[in-house]
Amino acid sequence: MARDSRDQRIRHDLPFSMRYGYEQLPEPMQLENLSDDLRKEIWNCIRQWILIAHSRGTGYGRALTGDGVRLFERVVGRLTRLPEDEVPSAYDEVHALFKNTILKDPFNLALDLVEVLCNDEQGRAPFAQHMAGFFEQHAAPYWLDTSHRPYRFAPRSSQEQGDATRKALDSLRAGKMDGARTHLRNAVDHINGGRYADSVADSIHAVESVARLTDPKAAKPSVPPSSL
Repeated sequence: MARDSRDQRIRHDLPFSMRYGYEQLPEPMQLENLSDDLRKEIWNCIRQWILIAHSRGTGYGRALTGDGVRLFERVVGRLTRLPEDEVPSAYDEVHALFKNTILKDPFNLALDLVEVLCNDEQGRAPFAQHMAGFFEQHAAPYWLDTSHRPYRFAPRSSQEQGDATRKALDSLRAGKMDGARTHLRNAVDHINGGRYADSVADSIHAVESVARLTDPKAAKPSVPPSSL
């Protein structure tokens, strides 16, 4: 089933009160929440695709290969902001760290880990596609934009807003308007982080970028974020 069709089905299956905010959405669809079932799917995928693929041996005798050590030094270094040579890279330590992050840590740390893994230079598109599919299947309150790197999560504050954002990004991609698409993705990141002035500024820049492509004579007004 196509993503738009699935999203439409999910939305129409909700009662009126939930669709329009008079009652809370089901737990898996609430912002700042990842359901236990979704977390388990994410962890199973990471364990199979990353940890086993980059290790040798079996059971507690496993050890990371050279490529595996480098991968996890990069990933954990980016998450913890530690120098890479100070990052724990033993198989058991990495296994426990990743498992705890996905299954027990706050939702934002789990999303951080998934984003870093999806965007690592050793990452593969199928891994990111699997992750995006899990979030769609579980009607999660966040969706993974895999239209181009860097792959990023965006909040689905309402089903309608999520649909509109995805369709806008798809339209910009189809029109090869990469500059406008980058500004729009940045606007989503800013609004998710509560940086509303920056979000408005990037939204305006996205419109300006489209205007300049459709009419090269279009003037570019100056809208510094501090003035909003």
